[in-house]
Amino acid sequence: IQEMVWDVVTSDPRTGIVESLAVNSNEMNIEVYPNPVEDLLSIEGFENVNSKMICNLMGKVLLITNENTIDVRDLEKGSYILVIGDRKKMFIKQ
Repeated sequence: IQEMVWDVVTSDPRTGIVESLAVNSNEMNIEVYPNPVEDLLSIEGFENVNSKMICNLMGKVLLITNENTIDVRDLEKGSYILVIGDRKKMFIKQ
């Protein structure tokens, strides 16, 4: 489902989101867990990237952090995009 949603989001020019060459976490060597998440989202497996952004599916930036564990309790349930440098990974907030 995440891949289908991502395809729709990146193919619609109104979102302002352009598909990254590496959307799959295996291609990026990034582990994002748990997914779906309820409160704390953990990120592992990348080097030399400080800034992380969480965006909604319309591309609006909701959160910017340098932390590898992100508190997402204040986000509404739904799908979000985690942007790490020039890479993107989808996750679901329960």
